[in-house]
Amino acid sequence: MIKDFKAGIKVCQAVLVRVQKVGNSSNGGVFARGMLEDNSGRIAFICFDAMLVDKLRELEGPTAFMMGGNVDINKFNNDMMLQVVIQRLENLLPQDDISNLLPHGDFDVEAYKTKLANYIKAVRTPGLRMLLETIFSGATYERFVTNPAGMRMHHAYLGGLLQHSVDVTGLAVALAEQIEGVDKDLVIAGALLHDIGKIREISAEIGFPYTSEGRLLGHITMSCMMVQEAAAKLRLPSSR
Repeated sequence: MIKDFKAGIKVCQAVLVRVQKVGNSSNGGVFARGMLEDNSGRIAFICFDAMLVDKLRELEGPTAFMMGGNVDINKFNNDMMLQVVIQRLENLLPQDDISNLLPHGDFDVEAYKTKLANYIKAVRTPGLRMLLETIFSGATYERFVTNPAGMRMHHAYLGGLLQHSVDVTGLAVALAEQIEGVDKDLVIAGALLHDIGKIREISAEIGFPYTSEGRLLGHITMSCMMVQEAAAKLRLPSSR
């Protein structure tokens, strides 16, 4: 695990590689640098091997590899931070252990699934209730309870979108109960659906990369589109 890396040791493990720069070194060679990640943390890397640099140059986003190299102190960093000098980079095989590359949140997933179901049941307006039941079903539901809520910034782990959305709903309901004249059904529906487009924007694959659709449209636009599509399927009126 990256958190256990110490200067002077050789390492070999599955890591997520994020390339930040590829360029030419002062001696006429080439280099690539960036970050290596696993569930325990992150560490900088540098690579001078021309063949590996070419491989890294072709990456379109965060990619998992079986990595081998030496841990050293980055003498060009004022903080004298550790870095890995990569000497080997191989594609993962089916038998490779990659459990250290899929972050899991410290929360009870089943309990949050129950909270989600209870919030939907609490909605009494027929149209909104049907809308929620339609969206939170089938493949969409499975992706919703599995996807992260972000690549790195917040809830960046499996099930993060479920936890984030349910917690936001809890806060929204608590506020709605303190204000007169608030449509609590609309509050619940809006809170549960506010990030639903992230199931199309961010992949639950290793590294949680953005999808092409996500980069082009963003989750806000896609959330609106998903709600509109479900409403049209149910032939719900545009206003209540």
